Amino acid sequence: MASYVEKMAEVIIHYSTAVQPGERMLIRSTSPAGEPLAQALYQAALRAGAETFTYIHLRDEDSLAIEASDDPDLLAAVNPMLKLMYETCQVVVRIDASENTQALSDYPADSQQARMQALGSIMSIQMEREGNGSLRRCSTQFPTQGYAQTAGVDLHYFDRAKAAGKRRLALESIDFQVGLFANLSREEDAEFLQYTLDELDTLIPTVDHLMAHWRSGHVAEVEALLTDAYREFPDLFRRLVSDRNRSWLPQIEALLAGDGSAMVVVGALHLVGEQGLVEQLRQRGFAVEQL
Repeated sequence: MASYVEKMAEVIIHYSTAVQPGERMLIRSTSPAGEPLAQALYQAALRAGAETFTYIHLRDEDSLAIEASDDPDLLAAVNPMLKLMYETCQVVVRIDASENTQALSDYPADSQQARMQALGSIMSIQMEREGNGSLRRCSTQFPTQGYAQTAGVDLHYFDRAKAAGKRRLALESIDFQVGLFANLSREEDAEFLQYTLDELDTLIPTVDHLMAHWRSGHVAEVEALLTDAYREFPDLFRRLVSDRNRSWLPQIEALLAGDGSAMVVVGALHLVGEQGLVEQLRQRGFAVEQL
């Protein structure tokens, strides 16, 4: 089991939900893709002394139901096992692990609404019990390819490349990306979280300025805005940016050395500065032109 998954489970059990001995707990995953975290949570909760149970949904469960029946009563039926657990557990952890976030988009609206009605009944129990303090609940997202493909710009270019029949590659795995943050020390976690909270009021204006400079081609201004947040966290900048740039370079060089053309999509912070990919490629003899 990956260390970052175990660390994530420990944080959820001992901090997010503060599970106590003798409490009843439900660990629910929305698909089998979340099983690694469900396993880690299960062991951590048992070690904490909780009476722990698991429920893992089928892959594409809603799609399977809608394809099998158009009976609205069947589609809206409330799962009695989940209902019982939401009514009796002191702690519920929900793992969102969708493998296809657009799975229901092509189905009739009334069928989708019926499935949402079933979910709504469980949510009503959850909200009532959270409101009266008898239930502690934590929802967390587990990285899946489905979530990766709905990440804004990434999805746009992924879909275009797919439609054009282009080969698509990843510079690193999802597990590696999650591990970057999961392997931070408690002190680093707390410091970076506090910094983020302190800067929330200036976040939107900063993004607006960033986009304006980016469209105008003002590289120095883009670099200044992007790197400002990391001045107090040089080690974090090294791990999140500089080290990853160096590990990507051989892959990018191999793509550029190929017979065909290649398009590489990365975050703006990876392009600017002395440690940025643009400067690193220049130092390796590549001609780089800003468009």
